[in-house]
Amino acid sequence: MTASSMGKELRQRRQHAGLSLRDLARQVNYDFSYLSQVERGQRPGSPTLAERCDDVLGTNGALVALFEPTPRDREGDADTMRRRTILAALTALATGATTSAALVSAEAARQGMATALGDIPGADEWEAIAAAYARDFYTTAPANLLSELTADLIVLQQTIEAETCERAHRDLRHAAAQLSVVMAMTFASLGQTRTARRWWRTARRAADQANDPEIQAWTRKWEVVNGLYERRPISELLALADESLAIAGTRTGSGTTGTLAGKAQALSTLRDADSARATLRQLATACERLPSSVVDDDCSMFGWPEYRLRYTESYVYTNLGDTTAAYAAQERALALYPPELARERAQLQLHRARCLVIDGHLDDGLAYGTQILDNLDATYHNELLYEMGRAIITAVPAAERRRPTLADFRHRLRSPGQHLIVEPPRGERQSQPHMSDQSKPM
Repeated sequence: MTASSMGKELRQRRQHAGLSLRDLARQVNYDFSYLSQVERGQRPGSPTLAERCDDVLGTNGALVALFEPTPRDREGDADTMRRRTILAALTALATGATTSAALVSAEAARQGMATALGDIPGADEWEAIAAAYARDFYTTAPANLLSELTADLIVLQQTIEAETCERAHRDLRHAAAQLSVVMAMTFASLGQTRTARRWWRTARRAADQANDPEIQAWTRKWEVVNGLYERRPISELLALADESLAIAGTRTGSGTTGTLAGKAQALSTLRDADSARATLRQLATACERLPSSVVDDDCSMFGWPEYRLRYTESYVYTNLGDTTAAYAAQERALALYPPELARERAQLQLHRARCLVIDGHLDDGLAYGTQILDNLDATYHNELLYEMGRAIITAVPAAERRRPTLADFRHRLRSPGQHLIVEPPRGERQSQPHMSDQSKPM
């Protein structure tokens, strides 16, 4: 059975049942992003997934039948040895004296039990785990995400080392690349950029060993975009973007669009207006060719919904000082953001605060930025958000930097580990200029 045959059959059966991909994902309790990759033939699926889909779609085992073993598969000696090797490694991890983290022990024990029962947690399960982290990154405090992610990566490392099947070994590296990207971004969110860079290298290496151009481009695209917030050298990021686009070739996916977005943002940081605008046009064209499953995945690192295009436009136009175009992009994005992406919405609103400052409305812009940070739950504060806040400060003319509104705003920009939400004195919040999502000075 090929990945494409599973995906094609699943899509036909789902559409015949009148279910959307998101509806099916919810009913089978699999992540939407992962299920989308299965339907597109990018992931192979699994007997467990097939069984759940058969139950929901009422297809009488048609999908499970795609995974019926061949005569060669029934030669169980190699598989038995493989299962025993993985089980031994996971058991040692779960009970070893050097493993003190309860989360590591618990996950290793769970996967060891599954392996002992004959259900080896392979690439399918690890892809689903990665897809969950790709969604949870946006809604979980970095410090909380870090402990669980570390535990899972330790277990995955042990599983990769114990795996004896070459194909499974390669597929596990695919998941390792995805989880390493989330780890790199988590450390960057905590302001630990040196550690983040090490994880970016690991993510690239895992993606290259997976030998999948899409995951190679996807990994590099996030490094380019995030590198701007990490203050990486722009020349380095542009070289990485060109490498990503060369790997992707003629493919159009979230890796390509994300890389073009990062490249446009990097060029705007250099104030190369012509090149930045030209790259934005390339990005808009690429977005038109994206499959609906990628566009509709609006709360995951695997998707590329329209609001990401508009965010990129806002970033670029703000950097270039074209506030009219920036305001228009912001209004469109704010109308599209899902409510659960509160931090990303706040980052965009900080673009607006910077535009106000650029336009000479210093106190309004600084007060609006302060209001955005105060109104955002502390759970969502991270170093990436504060980097957008620092860009507002740099837009304030040197002669104007003694303003009380600037001191008030600067006070909000603490490191994520030290940040405190500072409540203004009673009544002060109401006295601040109210800037709705759509309002801006004329």
